[in-house]
Amino acid sequence: MYRPPYFKQDDPAEQLRFMQAHNFATLVSREPFMATHLPVLVEEGKISGHVARANLHSKLDGQEVMVLFQGPHAYVSAGWYEKTGQVPTWNYTAVHAYGTFREITDPEAISHHLRTLVHFHEQHRSPAWDIDLTEEALQKMARAVVVFEIPLERLEGKYKLSQNRTLEERQRVMDSLQEEGGADVAALMKSHS
Repeated sequence: MYRPPYFKQDDPAEQLRFMQAHNFATLVSREPFMATHLPVLVEEGKISGHVARANLHSKLDGQEVMVLFQGPHAYVSAGWYEKTGQVPTWNYTAVHAYGTFREITDPEAISHHLRTLVHFHEQHRSPAWDIDLTEEALQKMARAVVVFEIPLERLEGKYKLSQNRTLEERQRVMDSLQEEGGADVAALMKSHS
């Protein structure tokens, strides 16, 4: 990822928080060259997920892959800057994670992954739904997917939030984003000033 110094986000704790908060990610492989959009679980040092067995990504065991995480983003009008002759841009947040795809075959680990993923997404619901299948039924359904783990080998974060602009321009961008429905990006800009 192209990361000028003022946009780099290299804090491991912030990268982990970001990936957990934006865990609908994109798994990218070289062979085959393709992408799969999927929910993943992010823990310190690893990512886990599952894909349909019919998906070509189910056969990636042992291959290096990239997982893309994208957060809030917004168009930034050149009209919001102080000087004329500028061009518009896009403010965004992203983290790229790299590692080797490892298929999980242990039935207990597969069950644990599936139950943990459901719990992660249900934990704030009241009442929270839980998998109401017997272990035998869950394992039977799990045959249709490949559960994987990716130990994290490298992370690259980029928070492009107008850090290369003057304080006055940044404030104008934040104010304009607030007015146009980009409050989430404006809040990020303020917290990363």
